[in-house]
Amino acid sequence: MTELSDKLRALLLASLMLLPTASLAAPPENLGQVSEPLAAWLIARPRPGAGSIDSLFGDFARVTPFRAMLKTAIAGDWKVLPAAAKEARYKAFVLVEETGWYLILDDTMNGLGPTVVLAPEARRDLIAEAPHPVFDGETVQETAVFVTHLGARAAVIAGTHRCAATRETTCSGKTGVCKQWGKAAYRDSDVAHNTESLFHAAHVELTSYWPQAVAVSIHGFEKRASAPETWVVLADGGSAESADTGSLTRRLRDQLRAGLAEGDARVVACDDAADRRFGYPRLCATNNVQGRHVNGGDDACRNGVAHGNGRFLHIEQTRDIRDAFAASWRTPYESPVAKAVLDAFAHTIPCLPGRCP
Repeated sequence: MTELSDKLRALLLASLMLLPTASLAAPPENLGQVSEPLAAWLIARPRPGAGSIDSLFGDFARVTPFRAMLKTAIAGDWKVLPAAAKEARYKAFVLVEETGWYLILDDTMNGLGPTVVLAPEARRDLIAEAPHPVFDGETVQETAVFVTHLGARAAVIAGTHRCAATRETTCSGKTGVCKQWGKAAYRDSDVAHNTESLFHAAHVELTSYWPQAVAVSIHGFEKRASAPETWVVLADGGSAESADTGSLTRRLRDQLRAGLAEGDARVVACDDAADRRFGYPRLCATNNVQGRHVNGGDDACRNGVAHGNGRFLHIEQTRDIRDAFAASWRTPYESPVAKAVLDAFAHTIPCLPGRCP
């Protein structure tokens, strides 16, 4: 009898975890409210530029109240939320637009912390993350559309340029994006490569609360002469290729290829050895700490994983994709390119039960 009760309790807990955040017909009255498109608000939010700060490390000192605020917000405890946000030096308010209302958590201390968006009427088990909102132009608009039109549970948008800090992270990997020549360790403001950041803390809280959700890390890259036809590079964060034709990256790749309808080279997957023939840049997210974490790595800061577990997607996109979202974020389905991306994700990550017509 006890064993049966434990199983029923586990099934009930699992079913509750599938529900969207605090589903309510109307926004809470005790929170401030603005009426503005989500994408427009996120675009206008100031973010410190390259070389503007010493480090994000001091900002990370408030991680404990930050996590407490997130737990309160996700649980929908609106009465307690204002005090929890204040303790974290954040503000919590409601943004209302034509697609619905969204809870916004934004930094009031110094603007270095990430913005977190929670969707009370989410339709898909998806968390959209934009770690490079300044460096990878137009990823803010795309991330917003993933919430407003695709129905993601939440979004996390970094508060600074990836090269804002001069201090380097201790996490593994090197890059040349913040240097005039050569490579060096990632700056600690590059939150895709720093576990000691509020951005990563938000990722951990959200993916832990929704244990089946897919975290999609949205990026941009410049078209390469070696692969001029490639617009999208998909990765699961693993370093090894795989024979699994049903992997998350392969399924999304195939849907995107069909939607864009411009040849197989247009969209490639890092885990498919056959795609190497297209000569695409190996932007495979093996150093991405959010990917390492959600893929179950033993040390997200320093150790990679061989294979993804189906919970992480890293999407690198040329301007051909990102500019489509920049131009059409109000009505993304009117853009053939943006529509192809949204339809591919919708097909690959289906709606939560009863959440779509």
